[in-house]
Amino acid sequence: MDEMAYLILSELLKNPQSPFLRIAKKLGVSSFTVKNRYDKMKREGIIRSAVVNIDLSKLGYQGKAFLLITNAPNTPKSVALEDLKKIRGIIVVSEIIGLFDIIAIAPIIDLNSIRKLVNEVKALSSVQRVHITCINDTMFPINPTFGKVLSEQCRNLAMLKPSITKK
Repeated sequence: MDEMAYLILSELLKNPQSPFLRIAKKLGVSSFTVKNRYDKMKREGIIRSAVVNIDLSKLGYQGKAFLLITNAPNTPKSVALEDLKKIRGIIVVSEIIGLFDIIAIAPIIDLNSIRKLVNEVKALSSVQRVHITCINDTMFPINPTFGKVLSEQCRNLAMLKPSITKK
């Protein structure tokens, strides 16, 4: 990626619905340039899709539970991953590296919803142990602060690239 691609990505991270014309004016290039770079980043897999952040509190949730899971011995992680995906309410399941094998994320309403979720996960034969932590952040998939931080990081990366001729 070159400087312009990073700058465009930076703007999109701030607001994925920003019109190309607004980004172009801010960066001093044509909207055609922005659209071409955007299309190229999509083709290359850098941009996979635009994401909508949802405030889960507007849907009655109080936060998110992070379940850190140790896979049962002699059970493939793929089995545990598939078992967890079947549990109602779990919105993210991913293999991780470290002290635990898998992370699952679920929005929570109250203490009873946490208890029910943990008991359902513990009941899986593919799961050996579950550690849980909860946060009261209700943004999904990420909160806006993360987008701002990533946007700033893209701007910094753009400044490290050799200058390009703006078209």
